[in-house]
Amino acid sequence: MKAMIRTFQSGCGDCIFLILEDEKSDESFHIMIDCGIFTPEIKAFLEIDLGLRIDMLIVTHYDDDHVAGIIKMLLEFGSLEIGKIIFNCFQNYDENATVKIPAEDKQLLDQYAANIHLASNPNNTKISATQAALLSLLLKSNDKWFHVWERNILAEGDSIKIGNDSKWGQFQVLSPSKEAWDSLKNYFVNEYVKLLHARPPQTAFENQDAYWEMLLRIAALKPQIRERIPISSYIISKPFLQKKASVDPNETDITIPNKASLALVWECKGKKILLSGDAIASQLYEAIKKHYEGNHIMFEAIKIPHHGSKNNMSNSLSLLVDSDHYFLTGGKKNEGPNLETMAKIILHPIGNGILFHTIHYNRTLNLTELQLLVKDEYKELLESCHAKLTNENEYTFEY
Repeated sequence: MKAMIRTFQSGCGDCIFLILEDEKSDESFHIMIDCGIFTPEIKAFLEIDLGLRIDMLIVTHYDDDHVAGIIKMLLEFGSLEIGKIIFNCFQNYDENATVKIPAEDKQLLDQYAANIHLASNPNNTKISATQAALLSLLLKSNDKWFHVWERNILAEGDSIKIGNDSKWGQFQVLSPSKEAWDSLKNYFVNEYVKLLHARPPQTAFENQDAYWEMLLRIAALKPQIRERIPISSYIISKPFLQKKASVDPNETDITIPNKASLALVWECKGKKILLSGDAIASQLYEAIKKHYEGNHIMFEAIKIPHHGSKNNMSNSLSLLVDSDHYFLTGGKKNEGPNLETMAKIILHPIGNGILFHTIHYNRTLNLTELQLLVKDEYKELLESCHAKLTNENEYTFEY
């Protein structure tokens, strides 16, 4: 059996594939996690390498840099074969609900949907602009996809069976916590009130999942002011990295939708991959400590939380988990990856069979802190710390 993790450049967001192969039976299982921008490279991989078949599609949360490319993909490939869809929305509400929100509220919400910056499909007159903007409505418009959409909300402690054969393994859910999910529900009500100056119905109402997604997506588009110290004068040294690594995250700056992000561990035959989404460090730390024994948990690969943001990697988490291979996906100017996170990985003590910490990155555009680290002049420093950076975005191992 072989497992391959591969990331694609997808704008500032994530796009991750986990491909499992049984070489004896010539069978494979295709898992796709998130997509910020559906690029020609991703499209070609889906068509040529995967034969337009995704056995499990996972969307970790609502932010555009994780969901916009999924919507574009589904609009473009209406015949795409999908075995199971994992997307925490308000999908477990009563589908037979007949309560309707007021017509004027619905009209205003539909207008807001047009502000969501997503791809449209002008050649498909059966898809409205609102459907083209919202994943939940798009899934409901296709009976095949809607049928395989997991109806239960997933939270820490749940597990997800992969396929119908144990050889593919399972996912252990680390995030969100049930408290984070409850906070997200309250956040939805607050955003509804802010936009419409009225409260939503107290009982389940028609298309509640769509309005849930819409309001959270609109809220995520609000500009956030972040100040970062200019780094043009930085000179990277080991003491400098040590100082950066000592900084712990300020989780109060993290949005409620990100705190409710799905984070998973793929498990099979003793092998593990940490797929952290945009989850917060404290939740990941507590969940990993709860579900796995020991103070040093090894993974075949680790997807660095939230594009390497300094607010999503703590010292306690960085010392609890370890791997030969760390994957850094996407990133955005002034938001990550940050040197505070990178330093924690670069300076992570070597041991347990690990000779080097390899950090795989797939984007440097406008990412000034990462651009600084990948300079040739710092290659020797990184090697002295048993770390290296590479833009090779694929890792395969046997299990």
